Amino acid sequence: MANGSYYPGEGIHLKIRFEHGTHVKRIRATFVHEKDEDTKIVLSGIPNEQEDGKWLAILSGRATDKLGSYTAIDLAAEYDGGHTIAFRTPLRDAIVLVKEPFVRPPVLVGDWEWASK
Repeated sequence: MANGSYYPGEGIHLKIRFEHGTHVKRIRATFVHEKDEDTKIVLSGIPNEQEDGKWLAILSGRATDKLGSYTAIDLAAEYDGGHTIAFRTPLRDAIVLVKEPFVRPPVLVGDWEWASK
């Protein structure tokens, strides 16, 4: 799986195809920060059955404001009633990189002066 680079707050989208999706209400993928296991990115989406009998889900979420690398630790299907089952096949080698955005510093365009109220 290709890895993605994102800026803090940027939307992340992951498309997965899978089998045996009957009664699955939602799919959730969890990524954990390389140095802080309490910082996570969670992507989720609702699966749709395709014409070929397989299922497709586009999982969405947002990059956190903590820079660094996030590795996939969980891919799970949620069923009615909240019952959750992990996928038999994980998101191997899936990494999300949250990097600092390039921002040009502001530049004065003219003279400045002290202002009164």
